[in-house]
Amino acid sequence: MLFSALTSVQYCSAQTWTPKKNIPSSPHFEGSACFSAGDKVYMGGGLYTNNILEYDTVANTWTNKTTMPGALLTCRAGAIAFTIHDTAYVGFGYDQNTATMEEPDLYDLWQYNKAANNWVPKHSFPSFTWYKIPNNVFVANGKAYLAGGYDSGTASKQLWEYDPATNEWSQKRDLPAGVYSATTFSLGNKGYLAFCNMDTGNSKALFEYDAIADAWTRKNDIPAPIRLGAISFVINGKAYTGQGGNYAAGTLLTYDDLYVYNAPGDSWAAVDTSPLSGTYINRCVSLGNKAFVGGGKNLLTGAYTKEWYEVTSLLTTGIKPVASQYAIKCFPNPATNTINIAGMPDCKSGCTYEIISLAGMVAKHGVWLNDKINVVQLPAGMYILKLDAGSEMLIAGFEKF
Repeated sequence: MLFSALTSVQYCSAQTWTPKKNIPSSPHFEGSACFSAGDKVYMGGGLYTNNILEYDTVANTWTNKTTMPGALLTCRAGAIAFTIHDTAYVGFGYDQNTATMEEPDLYDLWQYNKAANNWVPKHSFPSFTWYKIPNNVFVANGKAYLAGGYDSGTASKQLWEYDPATNEWSQKRDLPAGVYSATTFSLGNKGYLAFCNMDTGNSKALFEYDAIADAWTRKNDIPAPIRLGAISFVINGKAYTGQGGNYAAGTLLTYDDLYVYNAPGDSWAAVDTSPLSGTYINRCVSLGNKAFVGGGKNLLTGAYTKEWYEVTSLLTTGIKPVASQYAIKCFPNPATNTINIAGMPDCKSGCTYEIISLAGMVAKHGVWLNDKINVVQLPAGMYILKLDAGSEMLIAGFEKF
């Protein structure tokens, strides 16, 4: 990883939220689905429309594309959406019968053909075994997983796998507890359910599913207030979760906090807040080294925001370098025992350093010699390293395994 040479240093944000072109004002997408295909993001469906908009992440433009697939009476609300190897899938949710006011459940699944802008039917779910489920879907090991659900007052423990290679559904190992609402993310071959809502009520629980071993593990709780409508996104292998809202003692609460998860150390750290203050059930999608977030509902007013942000992370992109005569590098990253530094000015007589946790605490400081810093005593996690070489001040992010 390249260090950034700075003439002066300010402590840095964990993420950068860049405003992008607003989501078109009409229609709004309550109960909509959000997914990606290639470098495009799609948002559509819901209670009031079946239109699907395409966001071009390069041109920063919104365009009307296809509509929600299926033999629908009026709409497809609460649909699931996932992407496997740049191919998007949408399905499930519920319809509305305006004559009877019934909301029939939907169990079909469709694959989006981006080139032709159309939909291909896939194998529908065996509905007789299903629970209603609000978007508890994640992708791991090239397959999609639907976890938990809710029916007749009971939270489900069921886990179902969709394999796009065989176009088949199969039931996998049950969750340790019934979960009917959660935010989800994936890291490698593992999927996660965060801020789980269970029979015992809202919680800060985190469950990890190993798709190779077909095994669940309860992980460390999120160090945050309980909530509904939280979001999760992954930027270059780092998972962030937060936002959402809740009712407490008759008071409406919304949150703009965010937390980053260190999977190897099973630890959480608070990071900078989101600019989408006062909203929950925001839409978000991860695209490699960035994420896109917006379109949430204001819990107090009921209005839907049109704001749309591109999110990048200091932990994965570094700080934009200022011109310097030195080509500074550090390795390995992630580090286990020692960070080696190459290209720094002469520090044989000693230069100072600080290692700062994402919570803003100085985890270690001192004088470094011979282009090495020992980090063996640091807990696993992500850190900011600040080096002071007299004529140069340098800063970078690194991870400790």
